[in-house]
Amino acid sequence: TGMGGVFPKEMASLSKLHRLEMGSNNFQGTLRLSLLPLGISQCSNCLIPGTIMTEFGNMTGLSWLSMNDNDMTGKIPTEFGNLVNMTRLSFKDCLLNGTIPTELGRMTILENLSLEGNMLTGAAPQEVCNLRLAELDLFVTDCRSDKVGVDCHVGDCCTFCRRSENTVPDHLKGSKDTNN
Repeated sequence: TGMGGVFPKEMASLSKLHRLEMGSNNFQGTLRLSLLPLGISQCSNCLIPGTIMTEFGNMTGLSWLSMNDNDMTGKIPTEFGNLVNMTRLSFKDCLLNGTIPTELGRMTILENLSLEGNMLTGAAPQEVCNLRLAELDLFVTDCRSDKVGVDCHVGDCCTFCRRSENTVPDHLKGSKDTNN
């Protein structure tokens, strides 16, 4: 909605806030949502830089998190496995790398997992694939091609694989060195 600047630290004092939607902003600095008792958080297309904070794993009441189209880099924290109330988790079109943590398999009521448009590698963990036997209806990632993408068999684990040639999101092309 066109807001910018440093994420307001005063947000941490909103002790009764349950739902926070901040899409299409341009925040800078550290996003300290982990101080809030949120159940739902959406900050897609906010151009948030940096790595995903491990403190998100302390937000055990969080049931829905969408951080699509941000400038986030690094790995998905293993602490996300603590988010056992999570039903929807989406980090689509960021610059995340590494493997999908096996700890995400502890999200036993997860219905939707969208990780496409990143630079993830390796095999989809069996712990995450096993969620397809429970509640997980949608699991999208990038198909393995050359050195990039996730080994994830459509039908047995993933419900859809996006082609890994598209792993650098359009909003980030040319904006930074994506080879790191």
